[in-house]
Amino acid sequence: FLRGNTFLSKLHNIPRKNFDKFASSIKDGLWKREYFQNKKFLYYGWPFFVVNNKISLDVFQRKDDFKVKQFIKSFNEDIDLYFIHLVDLDKIMHLHGTKNEKVTEEIKKQDQHASLIVNEFERKFKDSKIIIWSDHGFVDIKGFISIKSIMKKFKDVDYFLDSTLARFWFKNNNQKEELIKELKLLKGKILGIKEKEFYNIPFGKEYGEIIFAANQGYLILPNFYQGNTACKGMHGYSSEETTKLDAFFIINKKIKKKELKMNEVLPYLENGSIQL
Repeated sequence: FLRGNTFLSKLHNIPRKNFDKFASSIKDGLWKREYFQNKKFLYYGWPFFVVNNKISLDVFQRKDDFKVKQFIKSFNEDIDLYFIHLVDLDKIMHLHGTKNEKVTEEIKKQDQHASLIVNEFERKFKDSKIIIWSDHGFVDIKGFISIKSIMKKFKDVDYFLDSTLARFWFKNNNQKEELIKELKLLKGKILGIKEKEFYNIPFGKEYGEIIFAANQGYLILPNFYQGNTACKGMHGYSSEETTKLDAFFIINKKIKKKELKMNEVLPYLENGSIQL
């Protein structure tokens, strides 16, 4: 942050020896996009509370109910655009999966949060556009994939283990072919060119010379996020396998399009028109 970065990622369980190999921050957060620069805006996505590029850091990790109250207190006539990111439901579904009663309780809380924001917003601003959307759904975990145990015999390979993806970089091409054989035995697949194009994955070497994607319902464990701790719910799988991973997009204005692809959401928010 002190170096001018405006988006920071937690280090989670990334091994210390890998700190110098992977970036934990990027220069520009969402609010640095041109769309925000042309408007007066308020952005609240922990730990950042940003008003017109004036950034405040909230050092305490807040529950959603606190964030909603702070967000509503900030409503005023001098702001064109408001953005808030709520995360409690995501955390609970990771911990408990999709069928636990705690998930139902949290969904009710999120409904209350949404009602509170919308009612106050419409009371304060008579003619306004309100959009509520999620970026993913959830599936229950049914099995685990141990890639770290395989990597013990690949000394010349750097790797990054996400929850559902594993990425690899090679100093020795002989080991590349050997690793491919090992990965083909696991519950997942190596992404080819067509799949990378479909998911808009950049082709640069920095994103992985090989990218392995776990099958739906399988968690790479241990990984650099959960460490050795198994969770019961996860997202980040191939979207064509199930509708359980579908997100939702709700708007208080009439639109012609009934379904959006994920990469259409941001252009729609910025352009204000569903005709993409």
